[in-house]
Parts: sequence; structure tokens; C-alpha cells
Amino acid sequence: MLSIRLFQALGIVIVLALPALFITTNVRIAFHSQAVYTYVIDAFDAPERTGVERAELIKGTAGLIDYFESDEDLITTEIVVNGISEPLFTEPEAIHFRDVRDLLNRVYFVQAVATVTILGTLIAATVVAARGRPDLAAIIFRRIRQGAFWTVLAIIGIGLFAALGGFNFLFLQFHLLSFSNDLWRGTADDRMIQLFPQFFFLQATLLIGLATIVEMGIAWAGATVSLKGMGSQEFPKDGS
Repeated sequence: MLSIRLFQALGIVIVLALPALFITTNVRIAFHSQAVYTYVIDAFDAPERTGVERAELIKGTAGLIDYFESDEDLITTEIVVNGISEPLFTEPEAIHFRDVRDLLNRVYFVQAVATVTILGTLIAATVVAARGRPDLAAIIFRRIRQGAFWTVLAIIGIGLFAALGGFNFLFLQFHLLSFSNDLWRGTADDRMIQLFPQFFFLQATLLIGLATIVEMGIAWAGATVSLKGMGSQEFPKDGS
């Protein structure tokens, strides 16, 4: 009975850990991919908006990626504008990007915890199945299927809300909850606003959601194959 309750608890944990892992991983990829920054430079005509040459903007965003991976206080990346070297961002903007890096570090901590949790749970399920208790392992794989279904449903709901006009509300609430100052608002003259318009964040959010749906689909399929392989129809769903 204790083992059943333990695996039921692990099943609930993995329902939370799976979307946490996929979402945080997708966020990490987005923030550290030069292709994403190059896209935003080209798609939103950043050279025209900022008055900075494309090559310098690409160099500057590469410096931003390096900063997110560093422990320096403020970003010091410089670009050349009209033959003169100058900081990519003003001090208030640099402070905001420090806040962003701090937030990302918390996201990556969640990613690490979720990774360890999922690996530990899957290893436990594999061990008990090999020792003649596939009923306990089935609890985990059923929870993965349930978690994948409800996560996809939630992402679709949030995505529709955002795409149909609710993104401004979500964008505002996210920033109010995530930051203790209003430096993220910037001004129309700030490069961070010129480089990263709000519509880009809508696109990025939808893309991260889509990637998570695909990953959840893979997790659902993997759990389904595992259950069939164990012949799960032969034992009760409560693991007894």
C-alpha cells in the first residue's frame, strides 16, 4: 500500500514537472539562439527602426547572449554607429537586462529541478517494472498521458486568448509579477523597445507553446507505448 501511495504521489509530481521542463527548456533555447535574434532584426526591420547597421545589431545581440551566460553586473557590449563606438543599451536598459538574467536563472533552476525529478521518477518506474510490479510503473505512465492531455488543452486555451486580443493583458501581468521596477516599459527611443517590439513576444510565446505541444505529444506517445508494452490492461488503474 505504501508503494502504491508513493507512486501515486510521484505521478502527480510528474504531471507538474513535465510541462515545467518543456517550457523552461524552450525558453532557454529561445533566449540563447542567435537565429531568434537575427529573425527579430530582419522581420521587424530593426536597422531602420534603430538607425544601426544590421551587422552591428547582430554583433550586439550576440553580446546579449554572452551576457545572459555571464556573471558580469551590467551588459557592456558596444556597437559602432556612424563610425563611433557606443554602448548597445543605456544604463536603465542594462539594469533591466540584468533583471531579465536574474529571472532566467530562476527559470533554469526550475528546469534543473524538473529534469532531476522526471529522470528519478522514470528510473523508479523502470526498476519496479523490471522487478515484477508493472502496475506501479503504469501509474506513472498514465499520469504522463493525463498531464500531456491537460497541458496541451491549457496551452491551446491560453494561445487562443492571446491571439484573439488578450496578449496585452498577459504581457502586462507577466511583467508586473516578474519585475520589481518598471524599467521594462522603456521608451520609444530605447533600443530594447526598437529591437524587441511587443508583437515579437506574442510570436515567441505562441512558438514556445507550439513546441511544448509537440513535446507533450511525444511524451504522450512514449507513455502509451510503455503501457502497451507492459500489458497495462491486465491490472487495475489504481495500481492495486
